[in-house]
Amino acid sequence: IKLYGWEQSMGDKIGEIRENELRLLWRYRLTQVFSRTLFQTVPLLVSIGTFTCYVLIPGNELTAEKVFPALVLFNILRFPMAMLPFLINNTLEAAVSIKRLQDFFASPETDPLPDIPRGRPAVVPGMATVDVEGATLKWPDG
Repeated sequence: IKLYGWEQSMGDKIGEIRENELRLLWRYRLTQVFSRTLFQTVPLLVSIGTFTCYVLIPGNELTAEKVFPALVLFNILRFPMAMLPFLINNTLEAAVSIKRLQDFFASPETDPLPDIPRGRPAVVPGMATVDVEGATLKWPDG
């Protein structure tokens, strides 16, 4: 990259990719916060809705004998409801990871690098060999 002077263009491309990634991460976190908040409030809303519907039906009276067991049951449901967003989130992350692994394993093999013998310079058939002696090398500005 440095040899061909591509630092700026590659930096711009990496910057664009990073901006897109940050935008997606921001949406991901907002969705996560929304779902956790929703699933934390659902048990309360369900209990309020259940008691309201029960009272609105003619002939039903809300007594302590009916309210407390119902509240215990709603409280038992609170933990599974709170864990549901985590389950959904972890399932989606696992699906993304599996897709990435499948793409990696299905990608074609790359050509292996040639073996470099120890103790002498590497000469690869078909490639140029460079030998520089007594040269002074420096950048044009310094």
